Amino acid sequence: MGKGLFAERDFDAEEVILIEEPLVAAQHSHNKNDAVVCGFCFRYVGSIQLQIQRKLEAPETHSCCYHEDEDEEEDHHRHGVSSEEALALLKGDGFSLPHGDKFLLPEVVKCSGGCSEIYCSKSCAQRAWHDHHSLLCNGVSQHRDELVLFKEFADETNDIFHLASKLIAKVMLRTKKLSESSGVTDRNTLLEAWKPFAMGEKRLWWEAVALPDDVDPLEEASFRSQIKEVAEASLSQLKAALWEPEFAPLFSLEIYGSIIGMFELNNLDVVVASPVENYFLYIQDLEPALKEQTEQITRPLFGLWARSTLPSAKVLGFSHCTAA
Repeated sequence: MGKGLFAERDFDAEEVILIEEPLVAAQHSHNKNDAVVCGFCFRYVGSIQLQIQRKLEAPETHSCCYHEDEDEEEDHHRHGVSSEEALALLKGDGFSLPHGDKFLLPEVVKCSGGCSEIYCSKSCAQRAWHDHHSLLCNGVSQHRDELVLFKEFADETNDIFHLASKLIAKVMLRTKKLSESSGVTDRNTLLEAWKPFAMGEKRLWWEAVALPDDVDPLEEASFRSQIKEVAEASLSQLKAALWEPEFAPLFSLEIYGSIIGMFELNNLDVVVASPVENYFLYIQDLEPALKEQTEQITRPLFGLWARSTLPSAKVLGFSHCTAA
């Protein structure tokens, strides 16, 4: 019957039937301006205040206004504030967002290697380090400049390259760990480390990617050629940052293209609701007098934050599954 899971009993609605970590995952580059999350498990971290502050610090955030129906019998009232003014408020000495303590988030744990990556706990930081990050950390890499160039190129072109770099780093570290245990380093050890990804459906990325609606079908060959060139440029930069002779097979264009093609065919985009939204809903439900007092501060902040998007991550494999 092929690969799959089959139930032998009925499940109740909302019953958890499977929890499985993704094989590899990464937060979308553009989403990092909207959501401060753990670099390993992608939980929100910091505070509601920090989440709003991150959004307002994003380059594309400009002044905006908030509109609300104060009452069905009253006119719309307009409240506006610039992002600069809101940031000054959030960063002010001693400022505390009203009722922010009702929505506590894990404290930020910084990467031990000194890069900008953050986590929700020491446990996640350590797991990420041993899983892939020790090879991808700008703070400790012997090829820091090359690694930075690779990451910047991925941000500017396609953040799927970040996911590919995590997979390759993961396989490299798994191979080294297996070699330490067995005392043998050979192609079979590399294949064993590759095994979790061996079963994924694969095609070369430039062949698997769907033709965008705005590309003329007559230009398809040119489009796919350009995609291949972008992948080749990305691989060249990653190779400069991570190359080790014993892992040469991982750095061939065919393997790199197949890895990215596997993402194209198998990945999931996961969207997680923001605790900031829950915070503003909480303010909305306060008793009238307290609500009016609180909204003197929160109303303009909501207007600015409302431009943000929900946090999203690209993953290979399921992270959570519940019965329908």
